[in-house]
Amino acid sequence: MKIVNRKEKATPSITAVGDWGELPVRINIVNWRSESEFSPDELHFHLKGTETYAVLEGSAIFEVNGREVNVDSRHALVIEPREKHRLREITDYPYLSVIVNTINDNSDRVKA
Repeated sequence: MKIVNRKEKATPSITAVGDWGELPVRINIVNWRSESEFSPDELHFHLKGTETYAVLEGSAIFEVNGREVNVDSRHALVIEPREKHRLREITDYPYLSVIVNTINDNSDRVKA
């Protein structure tokens, strides 16, 4: 067994619980309460990591390989390595999701 301390992140609307350094995965919790807190994500892909967005509350529109994907609290969206994607728009607030990436390495994310 191992207990790892979380590193603090200064982004108020995104609680990064995955920047542990020692963990093999990255876990983020995103909590946007209103439109003023949200800014669209840039189109990107991950070289090796699979990224899963589990929406717990609200709904959103993602862009995945040029396709529009609507996701709400009934869904988890799995993004495979090299699939170009971004969170484009929140369509129902508050929005709460857990994001898990199988790789905890900033160099795995590439701007498309």
